[in-house]
Amino acid sequence: MHEDAEWTLLALLANANSPVRRCLPPGLREMAGRLCAELAGEPSRARRLALLGRLEETLLRERAVILWYRWQQFASYPPGLRDVSISSLGWVDYRKLWFDGRR
Repeated sequence: MHEDAEWTLLALLANANSPVRRCLPPGLREMAGRLCAELAGEPSRARRLALLGRLEETLLRERAVILWYRWQQFASYPPGLRDVSISSLGWVDYRKLWFDGRR
């Protein structure tokens, strides 16, 4: 499974219209807004991930977000099919698929 941690955290925590952000109490919503504003001018991916990680830790510590489960995904496909992967949203990128002619 391929997943971009930065994109996933941005979609959940930095997007003002995400279900997570919309359900935060006002104080945490303001704190999240300030922290996410720092992201816009940050050229370092590592620093952006650190800021998003700090926000995630705060939300978990304050119990603003409760993790209930992790959904495990899998794919079943013929043995000759190559480059099969499932995105974090459960989609397969069909453009990358190819068949191994030796099978």
